[in-house]
Amino acid sequence: MHDDLFQNLDRDWANFQRSRAGARALARWQSEEPDMVDVPSLVALVEVLSERHRPQRQDALMSALLRQSRRYRDAGRVVLKALTPALVKISCSHSRVMNSEDAASVVVLAAMERLTNYTASRPGRPAANVVQDVRYTVHRACLREIPGPVDQPQLVPFEDIDLVGFEPAEPTASEDLLRLLQEAVTGGFLTGEGGRVIFLTRIADVPAAALAEAEGLRPPSMRKRRERAEAALSEFAMEVA
Repeated sequence: MHDDLFQNLDRDWANFQRSRAGARALARWQSEEPDMVDVPSLVALVEVLSERHRPQRQDALMSALLRQSRRYRDAGRVVLKALTPALVKISCSHSRVMNSEDAASVVVLAAMERLTNYTASRPGRPAANVVQDVRYTVHRACLREIPGPVDQPQLVPFEDIDLVGFEPAEPTASEDLLRLLQEAVTGGFLTGEGGRVIFLTRIADVPAAALAEAEGLRPPSMRKRRERAEAALSEFAMEVA
């Protein structure tokens, strides 16, 4: 079922929120993030992140978690839990272009990448920024799934992407790479930045030169970054083969 991935995340969260590891993680974040000092528990933390009438408090806590997620994976678990309703909605709205399982995988992988590479100084509300980035990444991935002439790809307005009725008859060529990337990043064999570069240039079809410009790098530097990431991914693939 396409919900399996999100159900697994929910089960993982249920175990983590009442574990000693969860309590230790919260204490560590509280020692480093003043905005989290008065948060009594992980359950309370997610509840505040889910409220709509305290936007400033939400933004402060989300920013703190995003800072922590660059170093600590457990902080990313909290962010994923808080954003799950939005991520599920994105996955469902794109499941008619990709199959449901692929859509969920792309959404979760894109979210994980953003959590470890989010820029703290970025303007706007952090949760909304992450969700928008995920939407864009999934949208780009969907464009690759829509059949059309090779030299004249079919472009679908973002607001209409969920109306496209194409569904591949067979698993797409990107399916195995998506799963491998997710496993490598989750297992710590590949950095979030490395996974992002491979995903955007190899799957979402973002030109390396365009990505380099967005990151403030020279194209050769971006290509070398991708080569290092792909070498690490290849080693991981050999281990799990």
